[in-house]
Amino acid sequence: MAAEGEIDHDLYSRQYYVYGKEAMQKMANSTVLVSGLSGVGVEIAKNVALAGVRQLTLHDTLPVSQLDLSAQFYAGEADIGQNRAEVSASKVKELNPYTKVDSLTVDLLGNLDELSKFSVVCLCNYPLAEQLVVNDYCRSHNIRFISCESRGLSCSVFVDVGQGFKVYDKDGEELKEIIIGDVVRGEETTIRCLPNHLHGLDEGNWVMFREVKGVDELNGGKYHVVKKTPRPNEFVIDFDSSKAAAYVQGTGIAQQVKEVVTVNHASLADSLDKPEFLLCDFAKLDAPPQIHLAYRAVNAFYDAEGRWPAPWSADADKVLAQAALVNSKVPEDSPARVGEVDDKLVKLVANTWQGQFSPISAFVGGCVGQEVLKSVSGKFTPLNQHFYLDFKEIAPGNDNVKLEKSRYDGQIICLGNEANAELQKLRLFMVGSGAIGCELLKTLAMMGCSLKEAGGELVVTDDDIIERSNLNRQFLFRDSDIGHPKSTSAAGAALKMNPGMNIDPHKRRVEPKTEDVYNDNFFDSRHCVLNALDNIQARRYVDQRCTTAQRALLESGTMGTKGHVQVIVPFLTETYSQQNDPESKDVPFCTLKSFPHEINHCVQWARALAFEQHFVSKPRLWKQFMETENVLDILRSPKVRSLKPWVLTKMLDTRPTDFQRCVDFARLKFEKYFNHAPRDLLNAFPLDHTIDGKPFWSNPKRPPHPLEFNFEDDICQQFIVAFANLWAFVWGVPQTRDIKAIAKMVEKSPVPKYVPKKKNIETDESVSAEKAEEQKQDKVSEDAIKGYIEKLEGVVKEGFPFQVNAVEFEKDDDSNFHIDCIDAISNLRARVYKIPEIDRFETKKIAGRIIPAIAATTACVSGLAMVELVKIMQKKKLEDYKSSFFNLSLPQFTFSEPGEVRKEKIAKGLFGTIWDRWEIRKGDMTVEDLLSYAEEEFKIDVGAIFVGAKCLYNGLMPAHRKKLGVNISELLKLKEKVEYVDLLLVVEDEEDEDEDEDEDEDEEEESGGPVVRFYF
Repeated sequence: MAAEGEIDHDLYSRQYYVYGKEAMQKMANSTVLVSGLSGVGVEIAKNVALAGVRQLTLHDTLPVSQLDLSAQFYAGEADIGQNRAEVSASKVKELNPYTKVDSLTVDLLGNLDELSKFSVVCLCNYPLAEQLVVNDYCRSHNIRFISCESRGLSCSVFVDVGQGFKVYDKDGEELKEIIIGDVVRGEETTIRCLPNHLHGLDEGNWVMFREVKGVDELNGGKYHVVKKTPRPNEFVIDFDSSKAAAYVQGTGIAQQVKEVVTVNHASLADSLDKPEFLLCDFAKLDAPPQIHLAYRAVNAFYDAEGRWPAPWSADADKVLAQAALVNSKVPEDSPARVGEVDDKLVKLVANTWQGQFSPISAFVGGCVGQEVLKSVSGKFTPLNQHFYLDFKEIAPGNDNVKLEKSRYDGQIICLGNEANAELQKLRLFMVGSGAIGCELLKTLAMMGCSLKEAGGELVVTDDDIIERSNLNRQFLFRDSDIGHPKSTSAAGAALKMNPGMNIDPHKRRVEPKTEDVYNDNFFDSRHCVLNALDNIQARRYVDQRCTTAQRALLESGTMGTKGHVQVIVPFLTETYSQQNDPESKDVPFCTLKSFPHEINHCVQWARALAFEQHFVSKPRLWKQFMETENVLDILRSPKVRSLKPWVLTKMLDTRPTDFQRCVDFARLKFEKYFNHAPRDLLNAFPLDHTIDGKPFWSNPKRPPHPLEFNFEDDICQQFIVAFANLWAFVWGVPQTRDIKAIAKMVEKSPVPKYVPKKKNIETDESVSAEKAEEQKQDKVSEDAIKGYIEKLEGVVKEGFPFQVNAVEFEKDDDSNFHIDCIDAISNLRARVYKIPEIDRFETKKIAGRIIPAIAATTACVSGLAMVELVKIMQKKKLEDYKSSFFNLSLPQFTFSEPGEVRKEKIAKGLFGTIWDRWEIRKGDMTVEDLLSYAEEEFKIDVGAIFVGAKCLYNGLMPAHRKKLGVNISELLKLKEKVEYVDLLLVVEDEEDEDEDEDEDEDEEEESGGPVVRFYF
């Protein structure tokens, strides 16, 4: 464990990149009370405990009931009758060794002073009258207050952070750095970006300037407020520069600064008639005030009857009467006043009030867990102030709902008996059991999905093993699970929550190599596939398999506080692959190589060029050389260049025999990278160099500044120690971490004098790294190749008297020097180019391509995804489904109807969708017979036939005409008998007669045709 006051980066690494050091330290000093340990209460407790608050107290006066079991994942049938807080505390305590968890069972309203020791108080499913009392106490004692309710098929959240609450980072977005292209002086100063660059700022943002020449007054660390943004590449600040000197073109950087926002909240009592609603579903803009009214009406019923409305009873009519009465007393100009009470919605709220539906509890628990952390840290914008949501689309089709005295009664109240039974029969496939996967498994267990006795099955697969950094958000795992497969550990934890489930855990990837296991028959046997993946390539593959099998897919993902759920239903919606993900722009090779201007460029260069070349790719090349059969014959053949003998020989020449030689090599590389190379660049392009009369060294290019080595400098020392140890690892030389010993070795290391080199420095941004490498290889002469061959032959004849090890990059092992080396190289390179340096954790994030993650976001995603699973099971219409995107930091939620499947033209007058699959069941046939069959049966003229990316036949190629008489099976060269193959038929489509007469009437175009399942 980390020392007191320090952050345990092994545990919190992914969360650290969301909250940052200051917010996490505030969280680690906070005390939180969660009162009401129903399903939503335990969800909040889980998320808050995982985040690492200092003290978490769980309070309740109620015992575990039968209705709790459908959502309270830390309570079982054996716990019925025991206090909910005491039952939960022992389990929540296991989640995080840094969070102290205890329980409290006194009556809060009779002991309000108990609240004084907490930073924030969170009430779950409390009567409104009691919420009002606690809120008043909290406001008078400067305690943050949150109340939430997960009531059947609706939910609510209210947040009150009081007056003058400071938010130090309203959105969590990375600060923008704008390279200045021009400064227009005046009473207001206009800043313009470089051509084709956007500033990405909003009015009210803060910026500061550095390195501006001419208008020097902008520099100096003063914050300037963005007054307006007239264009995407231009913003205006309220700064009088009319008397300043002329701006020097090509200088200056504008750096965004996080502005401090002050939040003032009204009390719960004041906000009831003057609520601020968070809107999230444009198809239900009138829903928040209706649900707000329904909740007040139910509470009025409670005050009158002393109980909550019974499920699916005449009590709903009494609640409806209360709604009309409450609404009549609301001021007419109030946003809480509704023009006409939505009888159906109000009665649904009443009928399902006592229900507990795990997906909604998970969603609310994620939202509220994040609001708790905002209130103790000042990180991100608190909810302002009321949030209501309903999920009426999954309500029972009739009022005939009967409780079964089972653990699912809380869910039956929400969905009905038939839907509850159908969930138990589901045969599902879940890909991934990490953060989202753990949440999905927990929710599936609570819902009673895939029960063995009902014939259901859940296959879950993940090829990864559990690491300590997973424990912060993959809450099903414990320290004892580290090193074990994720899928089996997660399945075991889910079975403890619901022993009736039928879970089959696998340790495999879902990819072409495993299609013998996850074949078409397997996908055909599933009702739905759940993606819990973290990379686009795998998502696209699973999506393609689901499309071919015509199976529903629930696609979900998170990044920090952002999450999304995409629901994909055969023949109704578009597929995942039909939505274009934003293309990531590659940094030009010449920028990385010689002209970096961002710290990201320095880290990319350190990882991809310096680290990768020396410790990964070149050692792998050596290992391949050593393992090549008949290598001497290849060395003596024209194929010798494929071995890259110039690289192998250079490695051989630098092979160390002891650690001193490793230090020598590291010292040599420092001089080359950070002194000689910058000097060569300045020789090629002096500081006064111009191109077409414009200074060469102007934005975005930054001139280099050669460094002098100093072992006393921490970053120089880190470079030598890490680089030398990694070089020793490559060659199997004993390593050392003794700094004093390494310092003495450095003193002995020879330092080459600088000799100017006339190097061709690439400035063309269109030249890729691959092209640059080709050009470099082409310059290797044949005479040089002969010399390399002679050296390499000697090594081969000696029987390779040494071994070479290639580094396998691992970002989470702080003892392996990987991140240390990349961090040192990155910051030294940044120092050369006068780019602000970063700490090791930021380097790790960039180099390791770490996706920031927190438990609250994954909880929200899993809840929303499981609501859509119910809709898929219920076979809902397109307009009932909701794809979602949210950002908990703002907070912002967007629910929308999924994109409808597109009908695409196959041929003239013939249209189809990506879900269509045609079949040919005529046995094996020749290509010519297949073309004729397609023309006769499908009314299409086929121009080409593909299997995957392989072309079997192309009518435009004369050489393919001889294939017309060949059977499909022969063209495929099948090694074993298969039942069928999926063929893609490319259709020749003649232009419509009514198209533009100016176009070539004889022109034909080939269009992508349907997938045809061809049975042999």
